[in-house]
Amino acid sequence: MSTTAERSKRPRVEVQYNLPNRVVKLTKTVTVLPNGRKQFFASTTYRPLVTPPRKRPRLASPPRADHRPPHEDAAGPSSRDEGPNGASSSPGDEKATGAKGRTVKNGISKVLNEWKPRFPDIIEDILASEAPTGINVLCACGRSMATTRCRDCFQGALQCPDCVVEAHRWNPLHWVEVWNGSYLEKKDLSDLGFELYLGHGGLPCRFALTLAHPITYTVTHTNGIHRVRVHQCHCPPMRDTVSQLLRAGLFPATLNRPESAFTFDVLRQWDLHFLTSKKGTYDYYEALRRLTDNSGTRVVKDRYRELNIVGRIWQHLTALKRAGAHHGLTLPNRLTSMTVPCVACPLPNFNMPANWKDTPPDLAYIHACELGGDGNHGLQKKRKRDDPNDVSLSEGQGYFVDPAKTKTYLEEIDSETPPETCSGFKVGRAQRPGKFRNVEVSGVVAVICIRHGCFRPGAMVDLQKGERYGHMDFALAGALEGLDELLHFIFTYDVACIYGKNMRKRFAARFPHLLPLIDRMQLLLPKLHMLAHKELCQILFALCYSWGAGLSHGESVEHPWAEHNQVGLSTREMGPGHRHDALNAIHNYWNWRKMEGIASFLARKLKEAFTLQDQKKTLYDALSKVAGDKVRVWEKMEGPKGVSTTSQTDDVGGPAARTRAKSKSKTKGKGKRKSAGERTTQGAVATAPAQSVYVLDETKVPSAGKAYEDLSKLEINPKAEFTAAAAGKVPSGTVNFFQKGLAIEQRQYEIRAKLKNLHRAGTDKSDDSGVGAERRTLHRELERWRELQTSLMPHIDFPEIDVDDGDFADDEDGGLPEDEPLALPSDYSAAERADLDLDGLAVFERRIRIGHAYDLLNAVKMSLNHQGAFLSDKRKHARGQKDNTRAQKQVSDAAARTRVLAGLYNYNRDRLLALSDSRTDDILQAINQDQDLKSKNWHKPREQGDSHEEQAWLWTVVPPWTSKGEAEAWQMEVDRVQWFRARADLSRVNEEVNKLHAEFKRSILGYKNLSLSWESVAKHSALSEGARVYARKKAAMFNKLSEQCAQVFAKSRRDPEDKWDYTVTSAVSTATETTSKPSGSSSAAK
Repeated sequence: MSTTAERSKRPRVEVQYNLPNRVVKLTKTVTVLPNGRKQFFASTTYRPLVTPPRKRPRLASPPRADHRPPHEDAAGPSSRDEGPNGASSSPGDEKATGAKGRTVKNGISKVLNEWKPRFPDIIEDILASEAPTGINVLCACGRSMATTRCRDCFQGALQCPDCVVEAHRWNPLHWVEVWNGSYLEKKDLSDLGFELYLGHGGLPCRFALTLAHPITYTVTHTNGIHRVRVHQCHCPPMRDTVSQLLRAGLFPATLNRPESAFTFDVLRQWDLHFLTSKKGTYDYYEALRRLTDNSGTRVVKDRYRELNIVGRIWQHLTALKRAGAHHGLTLPNRLTSMTVPCVACPLPNFNMPANWKDTPPDLAYIHACELGGDGNHGLQKKRKRDDPNDVSLSEGQGYFVDPAKTKTYLEEIDSETPPETCSGFKVGRAQRPGKFRNVEVSGVVAVICIRHGCFRPGAMVDLQKGERYGHMDFALAGALEGLDELLHFIFTYDVACIYGKNMRKRFAARFPHLLPLIDRMQLLLPKLHMLAHKELCQILFALCYSWGAGLSHGESVEHPWAEHNQVGLSTREMGPGHRHDALNAIHNYWNWRKMEGIASFLARKLKEAFTLQDQKKTLYDALSKVAGDKVRVWEKMEGPKGVSTTSQTDDVGGPAARTRAKSKSKTKGKGKRKSAGERTTQGAVATAPAQSVYVLDETKVPSAGKAYEDLSKLEINPKAEFTAAAAGKVPSGTVNFFQKGLAIEQRQYEIRAKLKNLHRAGTDKSDDSGVGAERRTLHRELERWRELQTSLMPHIDFPEIDVDDGDFADDEDGGLPEDEPLALPSDYSAAERADLDLDGLAVFERRIRIGHAYDLLNAVKMSLNHQGAFLSDKRKHARGQKDNTRAQKQVSDAAARTRVLAGLYNYNRDRLLALSDSRTDDILQAINQDQDLKSKNWHKPREQGDSHEEQAWLWTVVPPWTSKGEAEAWQMEVDRVQWFRARADLSRVNEEVNKLHAEFKRSILGYKNLSLSWESVAKHSALSEGARVYARKKAAMFNKLSEQCAQVFAKSRRDPEDKWDYTVTSAVSTATETTSKPSGSSSAAK
């Protein structure tokens, strides 16, 4: 092997080219081997070229960051350099070449390459059917030549016209082809003399008086549009034309002397196309017209308008038939409903045992009705000239609230303020005045069951000018009808924290009979939308901290909109009644898909819950064992709460988020502040200061928030422990100045980190990644902050404020807002701070940065935990390339976020070092991103040797100001919060297992009762034979679904012989969460 000295003597050639958007540097080295042969080494490097115009710097800029290399003016060819064989050497080409060189087993390219050589032969085989053998040969009947064949019969042979007509007595809507001397010409059977006879299985009626004068119908079938000559039956008593056509499988387009009809087959097919692919009627009919003739050489009658009408009637009649309305079958408390029910949701007298009310109080949540509401502005209706009398065929029987009930309230609802939350997250954010111009209906609000995603009957309301509380009131009221016996309700809504304000008052005025149900209701926030709310709402209205919520995420109401919005382009053009009928059909189809797949859905959820239950129990038991006697102290920190809904509520039908209000030392005659558990169920948004057991108490844990609070008090009453420079000399607004300054500093760092990642990935379009918008926002914040800084730091000469906030994507050399120095006290030396009179501000900055450091440390540790959780999930559940790619992206994103947070911490620590605090230096060490940021696989069990692993310092750090007792109190606070969260997680997953068992049982019983109901109506002598046969078929179908669900349940349960259906939760046996297992089986479990 050659030495370093030998390598340095090798001939070396370097060439650098300046291309339009990159700098290319080629390096070639030649080495002469001992055998005389030459060995070549070549390398190519690329560097993005950035040449923006130079802007005036605001302050002295730091050295350029490594991720934006300076421009080098090197002359070179303007054309792209090519490597061997003419291959481009640009980075993009290298990636493309690599992608093309990648091989995939059984990929589409391999399959197509196998087919391509056969294309000519395949075309010849297809064309062979155009000239079948046996043309003009005598037909087998011996009467005439074989010139005709059926193109819809499989392998239809050539026959004479008479034989083809005779063979199609029961297939009157096939297309035939007739040899005209040059080619096979497409024709209708009627062109060969075929005539259709009604009422006698295709045979003529012996009482027919019009055999010589049949009626020519335009019949639409799945293969096109036909002309058929039809004879009626005249047997006494003679049925009318409409009845005869329907019994023959033809749906007439009109009732008076019909001449057009649609086969049942084409209506079924159109219905499925509309429901599955959301294909409009126009497109479907256009396809049928093209099937009839795609050349444009023959006239095809237009029956699009007739299909619109008949299709609407067909969907309505199908819903009536399937719901059993014609048979007189009804569901309890839903006597006129034509909707598909959710068999897993609790409905007394339908899918619940007779003694369900005997369920132990600690398990009462298994019979809770969990609903969610949401608005959708994709299902609009245009303002156009419609039939004013067009009403839904299923008015009051489908999913929409009866318009007659809402009409008197429309004016009142229109005057209401659009909903918004405590944090500015607005339901009406997209409800700009001009957005709904030229629309009569701006969307819908709906209520569904959040456990299974089924629409609730009578729980959908049209919007007029955006979403109002009144709209949701009507939808919720419709969903609650008939559920008076249930004892517990959960309702999730994007703005639940403020929706509950005056809710009881509104229902008392509009729906007084539902007030008892409202009093038994918890209002909670969906888990995703909850993140847009303030921290207190994320505790008070969190599903994860609420008794009986299980693992529900509350976002199920969002799932159907993505699919249903596809039909919005069609329904927005319909009349009001037609639109409601179409959406009712769409919702029925959605519910049926959920209903038929409920067994597999529950089995999958139960399997996931069992796995999660083991993990959560292991974690909770370990934390409880470590905590020891402290658990008894922690359990007393929660206010007393029974199992009734009222005692488990906080603000607005509040969750089981136990909060304890911070007491005030002086009430000044205003009375004591109510605790969260004492406030009324229909109160306003929670504004009282409260401390949850699920979040760290800032009075015990150092943080920036605690520092801001303490220093705000010092602005008014300086303490002697501070330096004379700090006491009394810091103007008001200093804390706000530092708070905003550190936020700007963090935003600058995050933008620089994002740019660094973009350049590392070879992406030079930073504005396309949102950096441009972030820079403009940061620039405006900087300008506002500079005004405050000028007043607080008068001895520093700042440049004039630049009001231009244009495009920063190409700014250079100090003009970029993320590179602008903030000129905080930590940016100056001790001598400079003394000269500029910054010592007082430096004291404040130091205190704030220490708290900020601990905030960042906690964020780093939490991010590492998330990274470890994602990694565990990837190893356990990711199977196949798609799942592994998705899971790896989660791990990579979490790791990138951890590195950004660690970098922020190190930068903040450097600022602290500049402020010279030796005690802090010893405790707050720098994070080594290569050694300290190792994520832990928290789902992995303990194994031999792991106790010898050395933990990074950041997991054991304690605050600097400190006595031993303060350090212990801080660590106990962290342990306490972790224990409470682990207990809540275990409680929720235990509840989920119990709820899934109950839902399985309700589904089995619901299917069985539907089967028994259909069996019962099948015995009614008043029904026709066809109605009774249909009832028996439906009974068999639901009985089969019940049996299949029972089989899936038996396989999914951990103990098929289980006499106690619910999870043993003795490990979490506190009065506020759950109780220990009773001595005997629950009567509800039998």
